[in-house]
Amino acid sequence: MSYIFWLKLFSYYRYAVLLEALSAILVMAALAKIWRGRALPALTCFAVVASLTLALTVRPNLGHVPYGQRVLAVDPMPVPPGALMLTADDDAVAYLIPFLPPNVRALGLKNNLVDLADEDGLTRSIRTTVAAHEGPVWSVVARETPDASRDAVLAAYRLVISGDCVLVKTSFEPSGYKFCPIRKSP
Repeated sequence: MSYIFWLKLFSYYRYAVLLEALSAILVMAALAKIWRGRALPALTCFAVVASLTLALTVRPNLGHVPYGQRVLAVDPMPVPPGALMLTADDDAVAYLIPFLPPNVRALGLKNNLVDLADEDGLTRSIRTTVAAHEGPVWSVVARETPDASRDAVLAAYRLVISGDCVLVKTSFEPSGYKFCPIRKSP
């Protein structure tokens, strides 16, 4: 009963790993009971069941990237040392941060924690950091993000695009990310 409740509520397979890990023991116990302790037929039956399970299992493609020379490949990014990099859409780009120069600061203007409508402590802290930053500022968004959407996020922080955008491709996102220089609007 609790399993059915869990299935309706969550249905996350990763939480059922213990059930999967114990399933072989449960199958062996059932076969031992069926074969009344005779080991050879029980082991033979178990081998057949295990072989069929392995042969018939469909392994889903969960969006993994193909194997390559490097686990993660990122084109050179145009963000100079001392810059502030701002994400302006919901796309997950934190994995790019290690590829930036060491003294580049990265902030998310819009993500699952920060929303333009919020005026909480986190948003105020981001506004203060953006306003106080002296030096180059760059935005990054997924290639598919409409320019109007990106510009609306930047405008909420009094920022505008100030030059040509550069497309940076990665092995995770072959279509790339748009890196655009931005400046504070008057």
